[in-house]
Amino acid sequence: MRHDTTLSVVIPTLDEAERLPALLSDLRPLGAEILVVDGGSVDATRQLGRDLGARVVEAPAGRGLQLRAGADLAAGDWLFFVHADSRLDTHAVTALRSFLDGAEPTDFAHFRFELERDRAIHRFIEFGQHLRERWLGLVY
Repeated sequence: MRHDTTLSVVIPTLDEAERLPALLSDLRPLGAEILVVDGGSVDATRQLGRDLGARVVEAPAGRGLQLRAGADLAAGDWLFFVHADSRLDTHAVTALRSFLDGAEPTDFAHFRFELERDRAIHRFIEFGQHLRERWLGLVY
């Protein structure tokens, strides 16, 4: 990341205690501001987020409302919205850093949608999402 830009990561959550730690671990090398925006979890999501270094805030339940709340509170020059069940391998972290190193203020990027499971239905869902991105310009 250029020394003059900062990244804020916004993660909407609702009962994501099982998945959140892995994502937060993936994000650690970025040195970004991490905002966990919780929509009323009844599990340990909020406490885990705090314990793992994220800023945890509460917002009304609903992904869009939570994303907006996180964006409103973010201090970074760049926003990265990511679901709590997502994973970023070293290639994704490198790609994100590379993008930020050369990005102009009007640029944007997204990662390709992939599912971890190997059943045919999962490949079909991925294919449908790729068509949606290409034809409608709607990224996931």
